[in-house]
Amino acid sequence: MAYTSDGVLQDEKTISEFNWDRDSLIKFGTQLVETGKAKKLPVAVAIFLDDVKIFQRFLEGTSKTNELWVQRKIDTVRSIGHSTLYLRAVLEELGAYQKLEIQNHLGEIAIAGGGVPIFKEGKIFAVVIISGLPHEDDHRMIMDGFKDFCSKISAVAPTEVLKFLKIFIK
Repeated sequence: MAYTSDGVLQDEKTISEFNWDRDSLIKFGTQLVETGKAKKLPVAVAIFLDDVKIFQRFLEGTSKTNELWVQRKIDTVRSIGHSTLYLRAVLEELGAYQKLEIQNHLGEIAIAGGGVPIFKEGKIFAVVIISGLPHEDDHRMIMDGFKDFCSKISAVAPTEVLKFLKIFIK
């Protein structure tokens, strides 16, 4: 296990510190798709703003199964108020995941990475979903994509983003 519940909570905090709006979320989704295409990854990318799906793309190699996982992941984030990987980390840290021999999902709940909430004013504002890679890589693609997204924005508007990027430079 290369992740911890505390580390996942830090990821949620980090991605939530950006000043997101509908346009920036769609740009982020587009960038994730472009990364997936460039690396020939069979991923589905979905972004929800409040309860509305504002972005969704299924790349070459995806299937109906990815659509089911997107729904499981959004349902899980909405149910627990945290990342899907957070649920997995907590269950593993408690030994419950192994003891109960849970698979990556339990009915409609995803117990696997790839669903990350973005908070605004203490509430879930948006959710970013990736499906198609091993679950830790789904989560990592979102967070690495976010770092890349910030670095591209800083090249365009350095003064407003530089203070934000300091969290990555520590």
